[in-house]
Amino acid sequence: MNKIQESTYIDYIVQNVVHKHRIGYVENADDFKLEFGLQKSTFSKYWKIAKPKIESLQNELRMVRESVEIEGQKLRAEIQIVEKLERMQIASRIARGEPMVIKGIDGTVKDTICPSTKDILRALEYLSKVEGDYRDGPTINNNTLVNTIECFDIGGRIIYF
Repeated sequence: MNKIQESTYIDYIVQNVVHKHRIGYVENADDFKLEFGLQKSTFSKYWKIAKPKIESLQNELRMVRESVEIEGQKLRAEIQIVEKLERMQIASRIARGEPMVIKGIDGTVKDTICPSTKDILRALEYLSKVEGDYRDGPTINNNTLVNTIECFDIGGRIIYF
């Protein structure tokens, strides 16, 4: 048998397994017999030769899939970081009492919303939780219950809590 025919048979088997996802020996033997009119014993010979190539290609595909998954996870993590940074920026603007401008699709200003004192306090609470400065409720100092009062000067307004 010449090398061209042998290469054709092996390539057919590899393509059948890798691209058509026909993994089993029997289904590939049947396809091979229909395509080339050869016996199963001939197929068996070429199956043994093609098997290492198939495994190599499957390993390469697995590695590509894993790298794509890793890149996807990195991208999702970056998006979450951006979202967190954006939330922090928005909360900071609210905590400073800056008005929020609502724009329409055409870019024109539709509305301006000024944060209330409650909104400012909630933004400060959120920022302190995210930054790790959060203290929930009163603290205990020398076995004495102490309410800690903190003061913030935001845009000329002093906020106690």
